[in-house]
Amino acid sequence: MTSASCLPQNASTSTLVKQRRIPAASGSRTRGAPQKKGGDDFTVSTSKTPISNRGFVAQFVGTIPYHDPLILDEVIASVDSVRLKFVYRKTGYDFDKCRRFDTLDQQLFELTSEKLFMDGLFDIGVSRECGFRIGNYMRTVTYTLPDGNSFAVLVGRFSFNANVKMVEPEIIMDFNPNKVDRFAWRRIFDILRIGAQKISVQRYDLAIDIPTVRKSLHLEQRPGSGYEKFVSKSGAITEYTGERSHHAAVKLYDKGADLGVDLVCTRLEITIDPAKFKGIKKLLPVISSMAPVELSMDFWNLPFEVKAVILHPDLYDVLKASVSRNTFPKYKQMISDYGQTYFAIDDSVCSKIDNFLRDYFVNLTANSGEYTT
Repeated sequence: MTSASCLPQNASTSTLVKQRRIPAASGSRTRGAPQKKGGDDFTVSTSKTPISNRGFVAQFVGTIPYHDPLILDEVIASVDSVRLKFVYRKTGYDFDKCRRFDTLDQQLFELTSEKLFMDGLFDIGVSRECGFRIGNYMRTVTYTLPDGNSFAVLVGRFSFNANVKMVEPEIIMDFNPNKVDRFAWRRIFDILRIGAQKISVQRYDLAIDIPTVRKSLHLEQRPGSGYEKFVSKSGAITEYTGERSHHAAVKLYDKGADLGVDLVCTRLEITIDPAKFKGIKKLLPVISSMAPVELSMDFWNLPFEVKAVILHPDLYDVLKASVSRNTFPKYKQMISDYGQTYFAIDDSVCSKIDNFLRDYFVNLTANSGEYTT
């Protein structure tokens, strides 16, 4: 289990606000836990993170809960929520007792057994059976750990089949690997995988932690999608674009405020459906910087389209769609050289994140039989 945080303790907020361009350079992945090395200087074991970034990594790792994150030079990526689906036959056969049994009844018995409770890993709560409604699940089993974190298992999906009310032999498992101890959720996973015909990832959230002040960034509405903005009593800003819990939905919020700690960290969360996923680059939203733009004399010599994007970052997608493939890279470089007014992740870093996600789900349930994404 690893964790992470944002800025070196001696970094000032004002310095960050002036850094309009926030590119993510190459970095390395580490599974090591933070190790203290005299005074307040922390390093991360096996990490190749540059010395200049160790304060940022150590602060995040010491404050934010992570499971096997991807640590890059200026951002940290992790999987923050996972929904797994298990599909079974309607009935099974117990050769020892020479009888057939209902698969969901048997799984519900195993999921709430006295033996499981006596393991002492978590408290077990079971909801009352829900009324029939297509798409809902018959019962919900909740597992609460001693630290207060919890995860849930949804048993039996209601559906209509030939005008007959049916309960599909499906089970959903929702958990946050960044918060729920691996041993706890794997205990339940190992029960659910027995007899499953298919196990698949329905969706997950990719979390990208950025070491900058939340108020200095603004999430632009994705074309054709909705947009919501909330401001808490303490002034913490949370923005959404896209349909929540669906593919490509985006959330931008203050992770420090979310944890209730004094931490300069903005988290970008993107919901991903593996069946629709074609690379993180295609899902990144436009995030503009609210920092004042400092114009220089050479600004007026730039092409009109470039000046427009520098002053109005929300026009970035319009620029990309309106100029030729050969012209766009030139304009993009001009914007970058002048000082980008939007958050950007380099293509090489996007490729690292794609590889990280692929490897992550292979390792997540390693040695657990057939598993597909």
